[in-house]
Amino acid sequence: MKNQSELFSIFCAFCSEIKNQFDLSIRTLRSDNAKEYTSTLFQSYMIQNGMLHETSCVDTPSQNGVAERKNSHILETARALLSQMNVPKPYWADAVSTACFLINRMPSSVLNGRFPYKILFPDKPLYPVEPKIFGSTCFVRDVHQNLSKLDPKSVKCIFLGYPRLQKGYRCYCPSLNKYLVSIDVTFMEDTSYFSSLPSANFEEDADNLLVYSITSSKHISEPDPKPSSTPIEPPVIHVYSRRPPPGSCPPPVPSSLDPIQMGQFLGLKSVLLLRDMLKPTEWTILTLFLLLLN
Repeated sequence: MKNQSELFSIFCAFCSEIKNQFDLSIRTLRSDNAKEYTSTLFQSYMIQNGMLHETSCVDTPSQNGVAERKNSHILETARALLSQMNVPKPYWADAVSTACFLINRMPSSVLNGRFPYKILFPDKPLYPVEPKIFGSTCFVRDVHQNLSKLDPKSVKCIFLGYPRLQKGYRCYCPSLNKYLVSIDVTFMEDTSYFSSLPSANFEEDADNLLVYSITSSKHISEPDPKPSSTPIEPPVIHVYSRRPPPGSCPPPVPSSLDPIQMGQFLGLKSVLLLRDMLKPTEWTILTLFLLLLN
């Protein structure tokens, strides 16, 4: 219903459906004092069909508590569906329709744990299709006949519920700007269609965000107008040099255990050969012995 003036035609269609599907007729209607319920056309229809119209007192919604509580239940479920996948508010009608679909297929304490849908349709399956996550990303098979072999075989859509009179999924394609109902749908239930898009309330709340500035841990003081007598040390400059290529290394600096220093006794080549043959402990003892001889 897009306009309140459509209420009368919708109510007439609802009464006819109840009469044909369940062989029942509406006896009493309880509502508030809205103008669409108290219009002459609406009142004359109820009189012709023998219906009683009960209205609540002004500003007393508690007298119609059953309808108010059910309305609150539907809105809370729809709000949860929208916020779970960051679905924008313009899709509220689809969220409300999906909420009614799910509520009718969940156990009710008023019915002693039974399902409302099973009471009305005991022979039909509870879910005509497997339930999916509202607002998730899905890909609907493209059924256009002009597709070539290299064209994509599906279109990216938003899953927005279940059709009432069809066995499939109701998806909305933003690129085509229309709803698609199909059973050949591939779902990405862990990915919201709106996860990569900026939030609708981000721009409104941008002024309320806390902004933290990152400053250096060192305190930067203003320059002293009076010259200081303490000399300022120059900054430390790290000098790096390239590693010389192999074969061009300078000879090592002589030390107390360097084989170059022992060359005067045994010769350089003999010392190097002897160092490779001996163990480290034996090499150390031999070096100390030769130093004593020197």
